[in-house]
Amino acid sequence: MSTSTPASKVQEILPQLFKASLTPGKPYIQFQVTETMTALIPLEQVHESIIVEATEISLLPSMHESVMGIMSSRNHVFCVIDLAQLLMFDSTLISSRQYQIIVVRVSPNKSFPETSSQGNSFLGIAVSQLQGITRLAEEKFGSPTEKVPSSLTPYLSGAVVVEEQQMLVLDPQAIAKAPSLYKIT
Repeated sequence: MSTSTPASKVQEILPQLFKASLTPGKPYIQFQVTETMTALIPLEQVHESIIVEATEISLLPSMHESVMGIMSSRNHVFCVIDLAQLLMFDSTLISSRQYQIIVVRVSPNKSFPETSSQGNSFLGIAVSQLQGITRLAEEKFGSPTEKVPSSLTPYLSGAVVVEEQQMLVLDPQAIAKAPSLYKIT
């Protein structure tokens, strides 16, 4: 008759916890742009994902409606945009008290002068819902299979179909260079 103690159970399963069991492929952060549209951003371009109170974003007057304002996180000040509005979709964020924001690294330019020690600028992208991290093999990527609105195509770097759902891969660098972000109203 063998008795198993909690310590012996931990010793038994400990080796399994440290085995490399990563799904093959490149990691992406997955999120919803609208109720029906799921998108991805390469995780290598993501600095952090955060949930912030609406009061933490300082409004900027006379900016395009997709520019929510500026905020700071981890000693960086950056602009925050409503991705749905930038892409000309109805936004669910307009009356929110909290925002889910993906902070991405972008190449510095005159519009985003705040740079880190690595020479990056940051941009906050507010989305409807963060869905987590997924790994996908790059050979599965291609052009969008469904018709994509023309307002979206400049910001796409590809698409992938997972479980019969098309997910669009967005390019944060192209988003940061969106002409509408620099129009003063």
